[in-house]
Amino acid sequence: MAIRPTHSIDPSLASHGRGVRWAVYLLAGVLIAILFGVGQTAAHLRTDETDCWLFAYYADQMLQGRQLYGELWDNKPPGIFWINALGLQIGGYGGVIALCVSASAVALGVFFLIARNWYGRTPAIIGTVLASLYLSHQMYRGGTNRPETFVVLFDLAAVFWYQRGLRSPSARCWLLAGGMAGMSFVFKQTGVAAFGAILVHQLFLALRARRIGRERLRVLAWLALGWVGACGLAIMALLFTSDLKWAWDAIVLFVFRFSAAKHGGMPRPTLFGMSEHIEILALPLILALAAVAYAFARCLRRNPANGEQAGAWDAAGIPILLTVWFLVAGFIAFTGPNKAYHYVLPALSPLLLLATMSIELLIHQRADHTRLPPYVLRYVAVGWFAYMGFTPLKHQIYQLNSAVYMRLQQPDPFGDETMVDFVKSITEEDDSIFLWRYLPHVYWATGRSSGARFHSMINVGQLGRRGQYMVDDVLASFKADPPKLITLRFRRARELRDADPGNGPDFRALAAYLCERFGPINPNNPDSVLLRIE
Repeated sequence: MAIRPTHSIDPSLASHGRGVRWAVYLLAGVLIAILFGVGQTAAHLRTDETDCWLFAYYADQMLQGRQLYGELWDNKPPGIFWINALGLQIGGYGGVIALCVSASAVALGVFFLIARNWYGRTPAIIGTVLASLYLSHQMYRGGTNRPETFVVLFDLAAVFWYQRGLRSPSARCWLLAGGMAGMSFVFKQTGVAAFGAILVHQLFLALRARRIGRERLRVLAWLALGWVGACGLAIMALLFTSDLKWAWDAIVLFVFRFSAAKHGGMPRPTLFGMSEHIEILALPLILALAAVAYAFARCLRRNPANGEQAGAWDAAGIPILLTVWFLVAGFIAFTGPNKAYHYVLPALSPLLLLATMSIELLIHQRADHTRLPPYVLRYVAVGWFAYMGFTPLKHQIYQLNSAVYMRLQQPDPFGDETMVDFVKSITEEDDSIFLWRYLPHVYWATGRSSGARFHSMINVGQLGRRGQYMVDDVLASFKADPPKLITLRFRRARELRDADPGNGPDFRALAAYLCERFGPINPNNPDSVLLRIE
C-alpha cells in the first residue's frame, strides 16, 4: 500500500549529470549535518533541563545497588533509567549524551528510509533536512536526555518495520513492528500513538477488503505478540531488579491517580501555546494539510476512469496512517499532566512524513497541474521553504546562544551551586539527604542518596489528597533511617504541623516528627533548613 512516485526518475534531476545530482545530495547532507549538530549541541548545553539529572542520578544509584521503584521511585517507565545506566557505564554522563545523540541520528536515518520507500529519494532527502531541524528543535527539547528522544526513535522504527511488512509481508516484520512500538511504551506511558495508528490502518485495510480474513488476523496477532513481548521483557527485567509492587504503583496507578486528581478521571485537552506551535511548525503544518487535502480530494473525485478512484482509496491508506498517528500523539500531548512543550515532540514524526508527501507532489507534479513551467514552481517552493524555515531556525540558534552564554558566563549556570556547596559542607558522602523541592541536580552533583523512596514532594503536590500514601511512606522511611539533612525551612515545618490539611494531604504527623527530631541549622534563624539532631 505504498505511495508510488509519479515518475521512476526524479524529473528535477533527470536532465542533469550524475555530478550535479551528487552535488545536490552533498549539499543536503551538509545541511542535515549542520541543523542536526546545532540542535544536539543546544540540547546538551542547555542548563534549564532538570529531569535529565534525575534520570542520571537514579541510574547512578542503581549501579550502586539501589532498587528502581522499590528504593528509587519515579512515575516514568524504566527505559530512560536503564539507558542512562548504560550510558554511565560506557563513559559517565558523556556516555549518556552519546546515546542520546546516537538515538537522534538513527531516528533521522529511519525517517529517511521510511520517506524514501514511500515518496522516492529526492523528497526523502528534503524531508530529512526538515526533520533534522524539527526533531532536534529545542522548543520541544528534541534530542535531550528525555524519554521523548527515544519514543521518537522507536515509533519511527515501528512504522519502518510495518512499512516493510506492507511491501513484503512476513512474520518477522510484523513482530519487529510490534516490538518497536512496545519499546516506545517502555520509555513512556504515552508512547502508544504509532501502535494505535498501525492498528487503525489495519482496520482500514480490512474495511477496504470488506472482510477481516485469516491473513489480517495473523498480522494483528504478530503485531500484538511483538508489543506484548517487548513489554514482557521489561517486566521480567523489573522482576529481577526491582519491586513489582512499586513499579506498578509508579507506572500505572500513579497515572490514574493523577488523572483523577487533575481531570476527575476524564482526559481534557488543554491547548497551550498554540501561537508558538503555529509559529514554529507553520511550514510542516501547511505541507501536511496540503497532503491530506490532496489525498482526500482524490478519493472524492467523481466518475473515475480506469479505476482511478479505487487506486486513490488504496493510496489513501498511508495518509490515514500518518494522520491518525499525528492526531493520537497530539491528543496525548495536550491532555498531559502539565503544559509541557516536550510532550509534542513524538507528534512531529508523522507531521513531517505528511509534509514530505507534499514535497513529493511538488517534485513530481504533472504539466497539467499548472500552466507554469515545472522549474518555476520548484524555485518558488525553495524560496518559500527558506522563508518559512527562518523562524524555527532563528529560535534554535537563540537557544544555542543562550546555552553557551549560561555555560561560559554565569558562575552558577544551573542555579544551585550554593545549595550543592552547602550540602557538601555539612554532610559526608555516605549521609542521606532529602530535598523537599524538586532539585535533582543537587542529588546528582553532591552524590548524596535520597533519605526516602521519593526524591521530593513534587508528586505529592500533583496528587493532592491522593498523595497521602507518599507522605506516610516518607515518614516511615525517616523513622527507620533519618536523613542527615532536609531542605525544608524549620518555620515551614511548624506551619505544616499546625495547619489544617484541607483538600490536600495531611502533613501533620510528618511535620511533628521533623520538629521533634530535626532542628534548624542556625538555631537563631527559623528560616534555615533542617538538620538532624544527634
